[in-house]
Amino acid sequence: MCAVFQFQNRIFKPGRKITACAKDAVLSHVWAGFARHEILDWWVKKGGMLLDIHAGSFAERSDDTRRLVWDSVPKDHVIRGILDVQSSHALIKVVTRAATIEERAHFQHPRMPLLESPLFGSNPPAVTDQQPSEELFGFS
Repeated sequence: MCAVFQFQNRIFKPGRKITACAKDAVLSHVWAGFARHEILDWWVKKGGMLLDIHAGSFAERSDDTRRLVWDSVPKDHVIRGILDVQSSHALIKVVTRAATIEERAHFQHPRMPLLESPLFGSNPPAVTDQQPSEELFGFS
């Protein structure tokens, strides 16, 4: 599912603000969970907007050892996100897909972040030194 990701020497995790690129803007909202690729059309019908989340690497938490297992994001790819506008505050969800047999063996996790070519250009946004947002999921 993408427990954390790294971008410009910073670690980002659920419950914190992350930066993402949309069609005509750079957005900064709380990363508040996941959206399954299998129902991405539903998210879009509910007003969701696809996002590019630039990252150099990501980690899954192993279901077996509970340790983070890291891998690189290919240079010409981003983590796909979606802006969820269904609540009173816009939230960012990371889009996930089912892990392949090989990925399941390596990461020991059934879901993976969807890594795709950028939709909105290849220039990553600058990461500002933002204060942590509300701790939605108990991470600190």
